[in-house]
Amino acid sequence: MPYIVFMRHAKTTLNKEGKFAGRTDCDTIPEGLEEARKNFKFKEGEFDYYYCSPLKRTQQTLEAVLPGQKPIIDERIIERDLGEWEDKPYDEVPEPLKEKYVKGQYDPVGSESYENIRKRVCNFVSELFEKYSQNDRILVVTHAGVVRQVRDIFLPEMKKEKIKNSQLITLTDKEYEKYMNIKNAEKIR
Repeated sequence: MPYIVFMRHAKTTLNKEGKFAGRTDCDTIPEGLEEARKNFKFKEGEFDYYYCSPLKRTQQTLEAVLPGQKPIIDERIIERDLGEWEDKPYDEVPEPLKEKYVKGQYDPVGSESYENIRKRVCNFVSELFEKYSQNDRILVVTHAGVVRQVRDIFLPEMKKEKIKNSQLITLTDKEYEKYMNIKNAEKIR
């Protein structure tokens, strides 16, 4: 089973403006790319495969940390569509509502459902573990919503903090096997 590193994209123009981005295709900013380079502890040649979402901020981040790599673009790791929250300032949404959103207890009007993002992220991760071998190392550059789902589903003991720009989390066969054992036990019940 592979070794997978998930990375949230570098800081963007909308992050800097304090706005929700969702599926809005915004650019990264120079200081965000510099921070991504500092946080990225891997070198060229340490990964066998690269995945990015279709949004340019993920591809710009990959290019900043490992120039010249050709990623596999996968729709399943695109950020959640935020509906009426797209391009809206963070401070216009009440804090309790944002907290409910992060916990999967609220879907903004017109947004992709929490359940749908969970399903597509589970599908993506399961496919990686089925498709690649134990020696394959994979870098997935994606979004906060996707990284949050990976953390909450496959790494439930991990502290539930905000997913920061350029943050990295690692998923190994041990965590995936644990998830599959729980999933299979639930099917038996």
